[in-house]
Amino acid sequence: MGIVEIALRGRYGKGKVAHVDERFAEAVRAHKWYVSNGYVYAKISGVTVYLHRYILGLAGIPIRNRLDHVNLDKLDCRLENLRPVPPPRKSPGPKGGPLFTASSGPETRILNPHPLGNDNGKHYLSAGELDGSERLLRAYLDERRTQLQLQPDETLWLATERIVELTFEGLTKTRAAWWSSLGEWDVHTTSHTLPSPHVGPNPPRWPTSRDLWHDTSCIPHVVKEYTAAGTWGIVLDNLSPSMPRRDVRALLSTVLSDVEVIVRWPRLTALNEDINIMLANRMGRAGENGRPAYLACATLAALLKAETKHVIDLLANYRRTLTRA
Repeated sequence: MGIVEIALRGRYGKGKVAHVDERFAEAVRAHKWYVSNGYVYAKISGVTVYLHRYILGLAGIPIRNRLDHVNLDKLDCRLENLRPVPPPRKSPGPKGGPLFTASSGPETRILNPHPLGNDNGKHYLSAGELDGSERLLRAYLDERRTQLQLQPDETLWLATERIVELTFEGLTKTRAAWWSSLGEWDVHTTSHTLPSPHVGPNPPRWPTSRDLWHDTSCIPHVVKEYTAAGTWGIVLDNLSPSMPRRDVRALLSTVLSDVEVIVRWPRLTALNEDINIMLANRMGRAGENGRPAYLACATLAALLKAETKHVIDLLANYRRTLTRA
């Protein structure tokens, strides 16, 4: 069974390819594939579909709650590289009640009530994943720490609304909550009119960055783009030699389009109280690490429908365990 490269599109997919099994290549090529947060996805009938889950569907394999890439390469979507993540072993304990499993050590997990995707059953977020999300969001807020306080002549209500918007902006730009379906993602594609690519079996003699070359030295033809690193990366493959040049240019205009992702959080409404507590300096021990850390934990707690203190305690315990190790 052979392996086929699928050229990826959009700003984040330029020069990148996904790998699939040859038997799935025809079905995969029927759609346009992009990259988001390292994962390959397409819009099929208006629904975002991830390539690794699409492959399992083609193979007729029941899709588990979560999937892993064995070699950690999210672009490698060969069937043998995909494996289900076993559900966490529940261990009852007082800490956090039913939200938590395996109540001590780095394997602690927290229930994610709004998982991304159409998964059946419960989805748990590991302490390591939560730690990565908190660090991303905290770093974003830390750069804007002066905005996490009342400004001159600003009412508490206006300050709260402003900080809520700042937090949503942080979630969107850092993609810290990649595991949550509470964000509504809108993908807008802007195509461009491109100059005609150089056509022939050999590349242009003096290429510059982003020049295009329609390589006719192989069957089927491919189109390559010259990168800033001085290499040619495939941006369009599987072209018939008989395809008119205007059709090639139209395809290129789509492939090299810009993809703008806009995220809204209309269902995340539980932040106001925590922001009021932060602005009034009533955070107590939960605020020992500063306002950015407190607000990051409060935001993750709102996404997970948990108490802010529970998230702070889980992360503190996880980091202590790592330090001891």
